Amino acid sequence: MKKKSIVSRARRFATRLVKDILGRVLVLTGRHRAMIRGKSIVVAFHSVTPSLTDGALRCSARDFERYCAFFARHLKPVALSQMVERLKSDTALDGELVVTFDDGYADNAEIALPILNRYKLPATFYVTTGFIESGTQTFWDRDQKIESRWMTWPQVVSLAKSGHEIGTHTVTHANLALLKAPDVTPELQRSRDEIAQRLGKTPTHFAVPFGRDFETMNEVG
Repeated sequence: MKKKSIVSRARRFATRLVKDILGRVLVLTGRHRAMIRGKSIVVAFHSVTPSLTDGALRCSARDFERYCAFFARHLKPVALSQMVERLKSDTALDGELVVTFDDGYADNAEIALPILNRYKLPATFYVTTGFIESGTQTFWDRDQKIESRWMTWPQVVSLAKSGHEIGTHTVTHANLALLKAPDVTPELQRSRDEIAQRLGKTPTHFAVPFGRDFETMNEVG
């Protein structure tokens, strides 16, 4: 098992290295602009950790800062609302980049926020309202033997005051694909209303937990 683990890590490192080299070549030659013309990029983060990590939902602060420096220098970072308005007005996309965060981890405010502000990058934070100021432990963190830590409402407010957008992510991070419409509606409305009450502004963006569409989407208001 130990040998397999070492081989697996080596493969991940090699794959990451190759992608990094190819990416640098594209940027240095300017070819990345042609690849993203007529498109936009949405980058999704969850948790930013002070130490190095290879977890799918976690990004080290060092790597996150590298990403932000790259975004600011080579792409066109915009707020999600700006990209949505371009789509609504049929304005052609031209390589805009949107940064998002899911769930509401405490490190979003503690670690990610200062880095985002340093590079003047706008972001949208999709908050699972039932997690905020709670001791809820998610199954995906528990499986990795990681303690889930969530923001406080004052921290969520600080994100908004810094110019970032706050979106809804349901109350309980429910898998909406498994719920009937009567159960979906409270998950959406209660999370929206809680954020509106706390921030004094109704959120306009929503991210589906687990990134899965659900059949009753057109039936809920």
